[in-house]
Amino acid sequence: MAVGLFARKSALVDSRSVLARGQFVPADRAKLARDPLAQAMQLGRFGVIVKGRAQWADHPDFKKKLEAALRVIDEQFALVPEGFVSLAMSTFDQPGSPEADNDTEPFLLARHAVTNAQFQ
Repeated sequence: MAVGLFARKSALVDSRSVLARGQFVPADRAKLARDPLAQAMQLGRFGVIVKGRAQWADHPDFKKKLEAALRVIDEQFALVPEGFVSLAMSTFDQPGSPEADNDTEPFLLARHAVTNAQFQ
């Protein structure tokens, strides 16, 4: 089961990002808003908005943008609680191989993977 997690799957070729010859084609240039708060929302930088409340406090749209950012965080992220985790020392370890024990702080984890198109 764990080995299947790291197995590569054949991906469909997206004609926008890869030419038939295998060359990289960059995504279309994004048109960003001039307002820094609107840019943060547009780029999905919701944590920047939530953590920077003092920075944005005087912005006329701050309350609406903050509510929207918090709503998106609730919908798209899951809270991983603090705890203890044992991690394999390498990806090729067999059952019973050495593990590293770590304590973790709570953190948010995206519920869905980010695609290459979204990352560009």
